[in-house]
Amino acid sequence: MKLAYVARLGLKEFQAIKFINKLTEHYDLVILGGDGTPNPEHLTRDKVLIVSGDEDDILITKKAREYEILMDGRIYDFKGLKIAGIGGLQPHQDIKRILSEDSKIDILVSHYPPYGCLDTVRVGQRDVNIGIMELNDVLSKVSLLVLFTHVEVLGGVYLKGNIIMLGLNGGIGRYIEVTDKEGLNIGFNSLNLFSH
Repeated sequence: MKLAYVARLGLKEFQAIKFINKLTEHYDLVILGGDGTPNPEHLTRDKVLIVSGDEDDILITKKAREYEILMDGRIYDFKGLKIAGIGGLQPHQDIKRILSEDSKIDILVSHYPPYGCLDTVRVGQRDVNIGIMELNDVLSKVSLLVLFTHVEVLGGVYLKGNIIMLGLNGGIGRYIEVTDKEGLNIGFNSLNLFSH
């Protein structure tokens, strides 16, 4: 199993589509974490899942829902892995739906970070946590990994118990790679579109 996670792709839709479709040539699944999500009509939809971002166009997320690739508030079974999505448009509703499911989650993909997890930003003279507190309730269902994005300044690795949490600054060319070759392998990666 090879999975790629991308987010915050910006407004350059043509480059974002090219980047995502190039990743689908090398990965079994590409998950988009929101903000700058391109029109799903132009994506390799059988290898893409989408979590909405708070800056995404509502028509794009509606189209993703029509194609049944929108993860918001849903748990997907992918090659035996349970992957849940919490979007940026209605995160509290998505959290409520995920918590009502009687299922463990291997990988949680959330547009927002959990409160207290790589979520501190500087506002004026103060540090402010921008994560969602209720996401911490979902963590009790997660066994392996949490992937999130939301704002440019966030990013990095955080360990909470046995759960690895990765924040991705994102952008075209940058992604997180997850493979299960000889155990779970996770890392930050990049793809230079101009060399391919």
